[in-house]
Amino acid sequence: MKKRFLLKKKLILIFGFLIALMALIQGVIAINAAYGTVIERVESQMLEKSADIASIVDGEIDSLFQFIEGLTRLQQLRNPTTSFTEKMQSIESEASFKDIIDYFAVCDTNGIRYAKDSPTKNVAHEDWFIAALSGKRFISEPRIAEQTKKVQIFLSVPIYDDHHQTVIGVLEAGLAGDFLSRNVRDIVIGKTGE
Repeated sequence: MKKRFLLKKKLILIFGFLIALMALIQGVIAINAAYGTVIERVESQMLEKSADIASIVDGEIDSLFQFIEGLTRLQQLRNPTTSFTEKMQSIESEASFKDIIDYFAVCDTNGIRYAKDSPTKNVAHEDWFIAALSGKRFISEPRIAEQTKKVQIFLSVPIYDDHHQTVIGVLEAGLAGDFLSRNVRDIVIGKTGE
């Protein structure tokens, strides 16, 4: 009788261990599946949110380009008899209308840059000048500006003649370096934004 009783205990112990092991394995599998599902959902939401943020930033940049390109249509900038110093003075007051624009500068086609608080300078080798002189819009990565000694983003656009055929100059704008941060500061991900 003792052997039978001992065998019964062994079988209970073995089957109990197997049941516990199966429960542990199923728990690990369930946790991994749930974790994977949560990660997929978070990644999907992050991609959607980043696409939304990108469209907000693109819209803001596009509106800035439209504003600056609108300034290039001012008669003072297109008038060939107006000196570049006078052109600069006429455009400088426009910087106060957009709080993110720190300054404007006007360049002739030779790359001589005229700015309000700095001496004339040759910028013919600068990437923003070359792009705008070739008729393209340009926006830079944030970098330290020589004029202000602050981190800034540079935008430049060509200034065309009255027939919109020939580039007669370049208009540069220095934006506050935290321009992109300002645009996405109020976007919250999740309940706390963390």
